[in-house]
Amino acid sequence: MTHLISGRLRPVFFAAALGLTTLTGPINSSADVLSDQQQMRGDDTYAHITLGLAAQSITVEVADNERTRSRGLMYRKSMPANHGMLFIFDYPHQPCFWMKNTYLPLSIAFITSQGTISSLHDMQPESTDTHCPREPILYALEMNQGWFKEHELKPGDKIKGLP
Repeated sequence: MTHLISGRLRPVFFAAALGLTTLTGPINSSADVLSDQQQMRGDDTYAHITLGLAAQSITVEVADNERTRSRGLMYRKSMPANHGMLFIFDYPHQPCFWMKNTYLPLSIAFITSQGTISSLHDMQPESTDTHCPREPILYALEMNQGWFKEHELKPGDKIKGLP
């Protein structure tokens, strides 16, 4: 068996292995593209929950795994009033957000594990500027830009109904 991997047959062996890798690459990419296209069409790929903020009730899509958190609200052209996206992390930490491939102007609330708004930030569409919480958070809530200000929500306010 040693001679199959060494000498003259080595390039053939590695070329065959490379060919197998190349074949699986596009197949996986096609599955990813289909998923992206479904999400761009607005297919119902996220779970929805209702949260309470002050006197407001909002409907949010839940991004609670690496794939949905990475995707977020990218490629969306609109979002209904009183709707948003809740990012749920596995443990409290300080994740940063940016708006690459996100067409909507958004505001983000960084929320502690106790459900308290830690800080609020406005984010501009298609920007790579990062927005980071000042302390470890377990949640982040994205809404249409200006929503928190319009509803007079500020750091220290509590969010009700968080998982």
